[in-house]
Amino acid sequence: MFAGSGALGLESLSRGAKKVVLCDNSYDAIRIIKQNIAKTKTENQTIVINKNFEKALEIVPENNRKYVIDNFIKVSD
Repeated sequence: MFAGSGALGLESLSRGAKKVVLCDNSYDAIRIIKQNIAKTKTENQTIVINKNFEKALEIVPENNRKYVIDNFIKVSD
């Protein structure tokens, strides 16, 4: 959700994720995401959805959803 450039999802593919769903409501963001997918040759591992997050959650079946963000940002005191 809120994929932006798709960098986080594409990075997760490079670290072993089998498939990612990239969703953004912005047409400009989707255009950039598709360019980045082509550059990284990950067309077969990505699903791109140009809808708001509520509609995207209706499209992706609940039993196929698994969201894991681990060690993404570590903030020190």
